[in-house]
This record gives sequence, structure tokens and C-alpha cells, in this order.
Amino acid sequence: MRFFIDEKNYFLSKILDESILFNYTASWIFYDRNEDLHIDDYFEKDKKMYSFLWSYSEDNILSKIDEWKRAFRRHEIEIPHGIKQYQKDYHLNSGRKVYLDVLESYVNSTEKMFKSFAAFNNAKHLAQIIVDHTVIFDDLDLSFLEDEREDKFKKYLSLLDSEFIHAIVLDGHHHAGELIKIFVHKKNNIILKNADSIPWNIFENTYVERNFSW
Repeated sequence: MRFFIDEKNYFLSKILDESILFNYTASWIFYDRNEDLHIDDYFEKDKKMYSFLWSYSEDNILSKIDEWKRAFRRHEIEIPHGIKQYQKDYHLNSGRKVYLDVLESYVNSTEKMFKSFAAFNNAKHLAQIIVDHTVIFDDLDLSFLEDEREDKFKKYLSLLDSEFIHAIVLDGHHHAGELIKIFVHKKNNIILKNADSIPWNIFENTYVERNFSW
């Protein structure tokens, strides 16, 4: 594994205005498919994670069946007993419908559930937020999900303005074949100790999905 912190904000500068850019940064982990990545190594054990997974409805006679399948079942995510789940549905301006499933779990149990996900396939439909253990689902302001596509991701990152939200997790891959796990966080919140600073803009050779880009 290789660990980096994007101190010069090459990545976020493409997304955020300069007026707020200095508040945040991104920490990057590059790893191979056969390596075990444990997110709980970088956060206190009592931190919670909200995982958002969505599927689109099919615009045909089977749309009602889609509604029954939901996103977690469709992707065969096995959810242990007792973990809280939430559901929200959104109608897009394009006329399509999105079924959004949300899972509330502790960080040390979440990565196992999504181990088979990678940016090469399903991970573009996965978004995750790491929060303080006191945060409940109703505390999350998800009003940005009603916004236009180009505004959603920026407003999603603005959740970091809360002192109780520690990081937003993104997934990606390097064109050389490595997977990428990215933590977007406040600049004063060190997540990866002993990480190297990214010395130049490497992001032309990477692919990172912007979450909620419906």
C-alpha cells in the first residue's frame, strides 16, 4: 500500500472554489486487489459510517419489481442482524427514479460488507460518510440530493463543515491497475499518519467517481 496526502489540493481544486478550498484536503491510499484494507485502522473504533448505495429503476413494466428489490439486495450485500437501514427514493429531472438505501454501522464492521466493491464496478454507486458515534441519520442534511447533478457533489462535501463529521470516503482506481481509497476531510484532521505529500498532479492517471452524480 502507498499513502499520500494531497496538501496542495490538486484534486479538490477541480471541484471547490478557492474561497473554501483551504479548509479541506484529501488523503489517498493506493492498494492492490489482493491487499486487505482496514478502514478502522485509521479511525477510532466508536466512529460510525453511513453507507449510501443506489440503483436506478428500469423504465418499463418491471419498475415495480425494481422497487421491491432495493439497492442492497440487488447487489447482494449481506447485512448483519441489528444494523439500521433507511430508504429514500428520488425522481430525477430526466424522468428516471433512484432507489437509495442507507446503512448505519460502525467503521470496524462496514468494510467487510463492501469488500467485493471496487471502483472498477459497483463503487461508483457507493458513497460513505464517517461520523461521530453521536450522529443519527436525521442529523444528516441530505437536501443536496434534490439539487441539479453538477451541484450535488459540492454540497455533499459541505457536510464536512460539521464538527461531528470526520471524513467522506471516495473510491477510485489508477490506470496502472491499483485501487484507490480517498478520505476527504478537514485539513487539521490528520487521518493517515506518515503519509507522503503528493509532489505533483497525479490525477490525470486516476479515475474517481463523484458521488451522487445522478
